[in-house]
Amino acid sequence: MPDFQELFEESGYKPVVWNGTLVQIMDNWNVVGGEEFLLRFISATAVRPQGLSLGLRGGAELSIDDQIVSGVRRSALLWYHLYKDLEVVICVPNKIEPSPTQLKIINAWENSYCGVEEGTAGGAMIVTEKRVFEGVQRLYKCNDFDPDDDFDDLVFTVTRVK
Repeated sequence: MPDFQELFEESGYKPVVWNGTLVQIMDNWNVVGGEEFLLRFISATAVRPQGLSLGLRGGAELSIDDQIVSGVRRSALLWYHLYKDLEVVICVPNKIEPSPTQLKIINAWENSYCGVEEGTAGGAMIVTEKRVFEGVQRLYKCNDFDPDDDFDDLVFTVTRVK
């Protein structure tokens, strides 16, 4: 089984090609004020609870289903088991600094030893992009730190709709 943490460390935490597929730690969408996204969870097959971390680089506030994400980290953890049957609306404020900035997406999972871990702790994701009726959609297939390479621990889409 691959050690994704080691592969990312060797690459300087940049995306790597593994088995002919581009694999990355996190994904970033270039965004400007007023944009909206839809998040849809598809599946989670891992033993431990799976989720994702969302935030804007540069510390701007973000609205997720009309709830403002703010604070020191200014990112939100969305757990599959809480949102699996819902469509989550993500709104970038009309005025953000700096502009443009990036919407940061990282897979996360529960760890009984330290609480929550993110993709930067040995996880990886495969991201594919396509045009859909609503806009541009990215499909995320994520792996937590377990020594497997099936990329089905968490699967979700994020669609830019506005």
